[in-house]
Amino acid sequence: MSILEEDVHEIRWGLTEQREVIDAMAHDFFRFSTWFTTGLGRMMDRAGVSYTPYAQIHVLYQRHVRQRTGKASTSVAQQDPQQPDP
Repeated sequence: MSILEEDVHEIRWGLTEQREVIDAMAHDFFRFSTWFTTGLGRMMDRAGVSYTPYAQIHVLYQRHVRQRTGKASTSVAQQDPQQPDP
């Protein structure tokens, strides 16, 4: 039983270390992306380039679906006319 407890302890320690690394990476990525987009916006402003900030873009999502017609099938398998459709 003590071997199992030791294994569990090692796994917890490893997961804690991984969580710390992932948190640090996420923080660094957030800092980089914020710095980059801010700098890019400033550069475009100085160059006189017109653009629409992402926060001001409002696009409604619409899902386009077509109904099946006739005996259309989505199966990639070859259909045998003598075999009934499952």
